Amino acid sequence: MTRPRRRALAATAAALLLALAPRPARAWDDVGHMTVAGIAWQRLSPAVRARAVALLRAAPPDAGLAQLRPNAGGPEERDRALFERAATWADVVRDRRDPARVRRYHHSAWHFVNLYWRTDAAGRAVDAGIPPEPVNAVERIAALGAGLADPRRAPADRAVDLAWLLHLVGDVHQPLHCSARVTPEDPRGDRGGNALRVGSTNLHSLWDDAMDRSPGRRPGRRGGRRQGEDAKRARAEQWAARLARAYPAERWRAQLADTAPMAWATAGARLAQQYAYAPGIRDSAPIPPGYVDEMRQVAEPQVALAGYRLAALLERLLAAR
Repeated sequence: MTRPRRRALAATAAALLLALAPRPARAWDDVGHMTVAGIAWQRLSPAVRARAVALLRAAPPDAGLAQLRPNAGGPEERDRALFERAATWADVVRDRRDPARVRRYHHSAWHFVNLYWRTDAAGRAVDAGIPPEPVNAVERIAALGAGLADPRRAPADRAVDLAWLLHLVGDVHQPLHCSARVTPEDPRGDRGGNALRVGSTNLHSLWDDAMDRSPGRRPGRRGGRRQGEDAKRARAEQWAARLARAYPAERWRAQLADTAPMAWATAGARLAQQYAYAPGIRDSAPIPPGYVDEMRQVAEPQVALAGYRLAALLERLLAAR
C-alpha cells in the first residue's frame, strides 16, 4: 500500500471513530449558557469586562472564539455578544465536521462531575461509596481558574481557559451534571440521567432544555443558522433580565460566600436527588404530569445563581490582571 493511501485510510478511520464516539451530555442548552453569561456580564466591573473581552479576542485562530464577536452593532454590544456566545464554545467544539478542532479543544470529561449515590431501603439518597473521576468539572474549574489568573501565561492560552470557565460554571449548576445514580441496572451510575429514558428523550436532556421550555417557544430555524443564533441570544438576554429580577443577588448572600466549586456541585447533586428523580420518573415511562413545571422552578434559580457565581469568580481572577 502506498504512503498516500495509508494516510487517506488513517484519516478516514479517525473520522469514523469521531462519528461513532458516544455523544457527551450538553448541560444547559445554548440559551441557558448564554443566560448565565448574560447575568454575569451585568455584574462585572468595566475593567473586568474589558480584560475578558481582550482575552477572548486573543484566542488561537483555530479555536474559533474571536469569530463569535459579531460584525454589526456598537462596540459594547459586540463585546457582550462575544462574552455570551463564548459560554457556548465548549459545546461548539464538539462539532465533528472539524476533527482537528475536536482533537485539540474538546474534552468530554470536563463537563461534569459524577457524585455517585444510591437509594437505601428507607428510600433515602446516600453516598454510593464510589469516588468521582479524577478529571471532572470541579477539578477543571480550579485548574483553569489558576491558569486564567496567571498573567505570565500567553493571552491565547488564557482565552481558552476563560471560555471553558464561562461554560463549566454553568455546567455544575445543572443538577444532573453532578449526579450519578447507582442502581442494580446501572452499578456504575446512570451518567447523570442519560441512561434513563423519559418520554421521547432522556432525563438528562430534559433538564438541559429547561430554559427552552418556558416561557415562549423554542427558536425557529426560519431564515437559516444566523437568524437562529440571533434569536437564541435575544431570548437569553430576556431570560437574564427576567431571572435577575426574580432572583436578585441579595437572595444568595450565603451561597455566594461559599466559593468552593465542589460545594456548588454537592448542592446540585442534592437537587437532582430531591427533584430530578421524582416519583413517576421511570425508565421508558412518560414524563409525569407537572414534572416539567417543577423542573423549571428548580432550574431558573440555579441559572441565576450560576451567573452570580461566575461574575464573582471572574472578578477574583481578572480584577488586577
